Amino acid sequence: MSKTPGKIFNGSLIKTALIVLSFSFFGLSNPGSAFSAGFARGSDVGWLSQMESQGIKFYNNAGIQQDCLTILQGKCIDSIRLRVWVNPPAGWCNKADVVKMATRAAAMGLRIMIDFHYADSWADPGKQPIPAAWAGYTLAQLSQAVSLHTVDVLSALSAAGVHPEWVQVGNETNNGMLWPAGEVVVGTAAANFAPFAQLINSGYAAVKSVEPNAKVVIHISNGYDNNLFRWMFDGLKAAGANWDVIGMSLYPSTTNWTTLDTQCQANSNDMITRYGKPVVMSEVGMDVTDPTNSFAFLSDIIAKNSGLPGGNGLGVFYWEPESYNGWQGYNMGAFDNTGKPTHAMDAFSNGCSTSTPTGTPGATTPTPTATSTATRTATSTLTATRTNSPTPTPSATASKTASLTPTNTPTSSPSSTRTNTPTTTASSSSTSTPTRTASGTASPTPTNTTGNTATASLTSTATKSATPTMTSTPTDTLLDR
Repeated sequence: MSKTPGKIFNGSLIKTALIVLSFSFFGLSNPGSAFSAGFARGSDVGWLSQMESQGIKFYNNAGIQQDCLTILQGKCIDSIRLRVWVNPPAGWCNKADVVKMATRAAAMGLRIMIDFHYADSWADPGKQPIPAAWAGYTLAQLSQAVSLHTVDVLSALSAAGVHPEWVQVGNETNNGMLWPAGEVVVGTAAANFAPFAQLINSGYAAVKSVEPNAKVVIHISNGYDNNLFRWMFDGLKAAGANWDVIGMSLYPSTTNWTTLDTQCQANSNDMITRYGKPVVMSEVGMDVTDPTNSFAFLSDIIAKNSGLPGGNGLGVFYWEPESYNGWQGYNMGAFDNTGKPTHAMDAFSNGCSTSTPTGTPGATTPTPTATSTATRTATSTLTATRTNSPTPTPSATASKTASLTPTNTPTSSPSSTRTNTPTTTASSSSTSTPTRTASGTASPTPTNTTGNTATASLTSTATKSATPTMTSTPTDTLLDR
């Protein structure tokens, strides 16, 4: 996302200043006053273990080096979101990595959201690739694979003493999941939601079989777009899909956030009234170079979500705030180039009191024990040897010790990018163009226990681009989130 620095008397800056003043001095829409006991102040930290493996350090605002999760807790973050990939080549975000991170976070008293992508890498509105081990599966086989994978990961977490409070069945599934079997085309009146609903219900039942108290989230991007959300959830409801919570993403620009926040609030109220389901902001973010506007945006969206009627606003999660200094080419985090949180993160502290950490600037805070169990060795390339053993034959029933053994060898790789042009209608002509691009080489040498064989020189390229264009035919292109 490009940004032109504002002048001191720029109108948008004056507007932002007035909003910040209203939060600070007049108590208008103070999120702290509306927080319910269970309201989540969250961060997605799926990159954290990989960053730490490369020696990246984090510092609190006093310049004291600390564990990143400790710094986030100092900003009143009480919940952590972690994505799960089925068989990622580099090992990051696989079951073992997620269990280590979740165990570490839970030991610090943090609440956990698990985000199943049902892919080997990024799944989002632009692509929902079938994992390589599931290639060639029928819809029935994919449904069983979803169940087995979900049970497998959640059972591993449960065995480690971690019980997620929220579980996403799919990530930004605007166009369905596991394409082409579970694909729906945005805005198509005659879209067939039955296969998508079948996959969701398989995941839903699997979650409840392990964690009956966990809330199952269906997560859609562009939280401002009421037409998109009505189309999606009307279709899923008619097809008999089950869900507990509606998840939204929102990535406004520094100039249109007030419009999109208001539209997101209206959409959230409509979702609660229309479907009787609460709403969580699964992902939010803004340009890291403008912490003043980002703070105002976060304060406002936290206030709006926490103020939804009946306690139906469950929380707000910032996506990868700890990424800094252009990590993976991403520039919508909330840490500055010296590894310290920007003023944006102070929005989560409204109505929250924390103790001030003590120590000597530059000193290293001891790493929690759980961190030491997640040690990885970085090399310039990864050659992962996996045995091309036969693939899952999904069982008819899910068990907590499920084994994924596909019955076929994949012969093709799904397309890594896809662009859709929805025909939904938005109520405003404002446009947000948050662009998130990540490109880098992943080089850990994790232990591979998948039982599949492949030798790969590992280069991980994650392109994250969102172009929510609010016109009569918005283009929704989100890559790699």
